[in-house]
Amino acid sequence: QPATQEESNSLASSPLTSQETQRAERVQARDKALQTTAPGRYPVLEMSGTTSPVRHAPGAYIPKVYQSGHECSRQAFNFGAIETVEKCDALAADMPGCGDTIMFSKLHVDWHCRCCTNDGADNGPPSEFWAVYTVQTPKTMSSVEKENDPAMHMRKRECGKQAVNFGHIATAKACDFVAAHTEECGLHFMFSTAHPEWGCRCCAPEGEGDGPAGPYWDVYNVLTPRPKVFQPPPTLPPVPHPFQGLPIADGPRPDWLAREDELIIDARKPGSRGGILILQVVLMDAQSAWGKTSAARPHWLRAILATNRAHARRHGHTMVLRAQPTQPQLTHWQWRGCGMAGLAACVKKHERDNFNWEKHLMMSDYLLSSQNFTHILMLDADAALVNRRHDTLRDIAAMMHKRKKHIFLTNED
Repeated sequence: QPATQEESNSLASSPLTSQETQRAERVQARDKALQTTAPGRYPVLEMSGTTSPVRHAPGAYIPKVYQSGHECSRQAFNFGAIETVEKCDALAADMPGCGDTIMFSKLHVDWHCRCCTNDGADNGPPSEFWAVYTVQTPKTMSSVEKENDPAMHMRKRECGKQAVNFGHIATAKACDFVAAHTEECGLHFMFSTAHPEWGCRCCAPEGEGDGPAGPYWDVYNVLTPRPKVFQPPPTLPPVPHPFQGLPIADGPRPDWLAREDELIIDARKPGSRGGILILQVVLMDAQSAWGKTSAARPHWLRAILATNRAHARRHGHTMVLRAQPTQPQLTHWQWRGCGMAGLAACVKKHERDNFNWEKHLMMSDYLLSSQNFTHILMLDADAALVNRRHDTLRDIAAMMHKRKKHIFLTNED
């Protein structure tokens, strides 16, 4: 078992006895033997926060101690860091190779949930912080039933050729659904019930055969019906009046603006091209921190934008805002990961990432602009150019030219 902080300090300050040395070597050797990586391919990853199929009535589960102060004599699987005995119990019930007992430390959940083999519950080494518990969750399938499972294509094998890695998906059923709705996938996928954190991976068309042996992987048939036509992710309706209360320039909207962007100011000489362009993205978030559709934008945001507009006017720059997110906001893999249901909730789940990527998209739009801007600055919407006397952006441009650099990045916060 891992040493506590106090034990580590003690070990560091005093020599080990012969007995302590032997025990430490034994523990180290045992833990090394229990590493459950797929040979030569995947690292052991923590499963903190993993959901398990708990099948007890709420509040009904009471841990049943089989043997206190002991470990398994033989361990079958290490499930990683699981928060409770109940979740460990449920994982072990669904894992072929696990017996009817688990070992778990309530004081040190970071020591991992581990199941014992069928004959590995008794006569384990004594350990003050471990206990062996009886598995109470009903087993959904025996190992023999799993062998005859219609979803199972090949046990203990990987795909011969993989198409898409969908990342950590908790169950084979969920992996089946995602693979069925992915055009690049064939009719099979590989999944590790022991290590779902290794990722749900679909096989390429006709790529299910001739894969390497993998003791913790299985190749499954896709049972979810595949759509005849793969639809793009759905879109949300446009935000009504997204520029309400923002300092938009008067006059006709320039035809060189991308998408639904609006001009704040163009302080270049009339009819000229090039110059420095300031971009800011001011999208309304689900928490309404950046404004509500029924009211003007927050005062602090309008003050920042007015400050930047004054800076651009003083030094002859151009400034453009994006207040309408590009649709569809969701990628294919995000929509599939949400089970292709609950559009508003799925958009909210991925909002932060997608709003950040909107900045990259806007930058790309104007790097390709017919206006041939010499430099483009993407500025966070809560950032302001406060020194009115200095032409900060031309100073940065001159520094980049002198050092023969093309990209200037800030060290944020």
